Amino acid sequence: MSNSEESSPFAGEGSTIQRLGRGALFSILFVGITLCCTKVIIDVVKSTSYDGVGFGWYATAISLGLLTALVSLQLLDFIFSGRRRMLAQMAISNLRRRKRNTALVIVGLLIGSAIITSSLVVGDSLDATLQAEFAESLDEADIIISGSDLFGNPLWMNQSRMEGFVDTLFNNSNIDAVSIGINMQIGLKSELHKTVEANNAHWLAMDADYQTQGTWNPFGGKDGPHYSEINDGEVYISEKAAEKMELEIGNIVEVS
Repeated sequence: MSNSEESSPFAGEGSTIQRLGRGALFSILFVGITLCCTKVIIDVVKSTSYDGVGFGWYATAISLGLLTALVSLQLLDFIFSGRRRMLAQMAISNLRRRKRNTALVIVGLLIGSAIITSSLVVGDSLDATLQAEFAESLDEADIIISGSDLFGNPLWMNQSRMEGFVDTLFNNSNIDAVSIGINMQIGLKSELHKTVEANNAHWLAMDADYQTQGTWNPFGGKDGPHYSEINDGEVYISEKAAEKMELEIGNIVEVS
């Protein structure tokens, strides 16, 4: 038996151990890079985001961590493996020889990426628009509890029961402020400017005491009055409604 035949089992065993060690090392590096990148992204989001870290941010951080780890290991494999470099050179030479096919592949990838990206952008933009419209309609309130009958008219709730309910909610540490009031859909009409806001305005009459508790802002913004400062017979119209109806101070507005 020749020397080469005698040494082949040991060579095969060494090659197997080397491959296993290389695979284990790459696995450890892959997990380590993924965890490090994920932790860095989450820490940055926690320090800069006012809304906190939700499921979307965790999914994004993990995805970016996996992508970073994959790219890093591929680069390391390319640097330390002569076989990988040879295959890369062959691929580059093949791309140069078949320029037309290469251009078609690149154009196809660009078009596919543009379609996917545009669909995601449109979806996110639509979600953001709907969320902004919903948040704007609620103003500074997160949850509004109300009721209406079959004809759409508001249902009047028991005031004593509602006050007890509000006091219970106010003692909850997760709630910043609670209030009760009347919210009715009304119509406005200005005889002077001949403008009408038909059934598209809301009459708000909030409890003056509850509005001073918690984090409620003054009516109309930071420099506006509180509900407790509004005298009997006085009515405030929002700036948006006043501009739409071309109102000025002293104008008479009919409410229906």
